[in-house]
Amino acid sequence: GLFVKAGPLSIQLQPEYYQINPQHYETTAGYGSNDAKKLSKAYWGQSSIRLNTKKLSLGLSTENLWWGPGQFSSIFMSNNAPGFKHFTFNTRKPIQTWIGNFEWQLIVGRLNEDTSLASEINYLRRMPSKNESRYYNGLVITYQPKWMKNLYLGLIRFEQLYNSAQSTRPGGFLKKYLPVLTYESANENIRSTNTNDGGVGIFARWLLPTQQAEVYFEYGYNDF
Repeated sequence: GLFVKAGPLSIQLQPEYYQINPQHYETTAGYGSNDAKKLSKAYWGQSSIRLNTKKLSLGLSTENLWWGPGQFSSIFMSNNAPGFKHFTFNTRKPIQTWIGNFEWQLIVGRLNEDTSLASEINYLRRMPSKNESRYYNGLVITYQPKWMKNLYLGLIRFEQLYNSAQSTRPGGFLKKYLPVLTYESANENIRSTNTNDGGVGIFARWLLPTQQAEVYFEYGYNDF
């Protein structure tokens, strides 16, 4: 890769390439697809272009995101799949206040569907492929109380919907483009005709430096 920095501007080029030579494996009538064809793809990987201050960053990125306290798995965002193109506004260092420190990341991006498949499995049921990308908006906030320096509390919220539904979504600018900063009741979500999907999560992390240990907790709830 390549990294260049000039004043507040930073450019990181770290593309990735993979090639897979799959073998035949067992499938069933209801699950699995295997034609044993070779797969290869080149994409931007861990690349980004950013404008940075001492504590804040604004930019365009395709990097993997990991949200939550887990070391080996995460509910909402992890590096289990390649990253996707997104705009990001995030902290680089904790923002200090009189009640403690805050960190956050706010992103908007596009999720692309695998058009090589005729359907996708969602909640253990097969759904026809729409061959349409989705608009994604996500937010994670972490709070470290001033009086408990080894405790971290976090909130995650996301919402995604198909592009055609996003452009016609009722409401103002925030409702269309930054829905995680607005409120939507469970009844509104049920009545929605915009085929949107949202979720919320909370987490906590408690460090025990003397014991060289930590305890963490994460809970996620989908569709309000």
